[in-house]
Amino acid sequence: MITQTLEIRRRTNGAIDIDHYRNRASMERRVAMTSIGRHVNFSFLTAAAALIIAAFALPSHGSASKTATAPAATTIALANR
Repeated sequence: MITQTLEIRRRTNGAIDIDHYRNRASMERRVAMTSIGRHVNFSFLTAAAALIIAAFALPSHGSASKTATAPAATTIALANR
């Protein structure tokens, strides 16, 4: 069995270099958030495009019957004035 050795970065006075680890964690966090942001933006654009295409692909509901009855209703309303 192989044992793992950890190299701990220390300052000249022997203390652990916490600033080094903090900066490294911040950099890794920034890289992770940037890569997630790219994937989310692409997914959002894909979903938005799919919704727009679906909206244009669906037929309108009864547009022919509404246009035929709308002028008659308007005529009756004007006649009753």
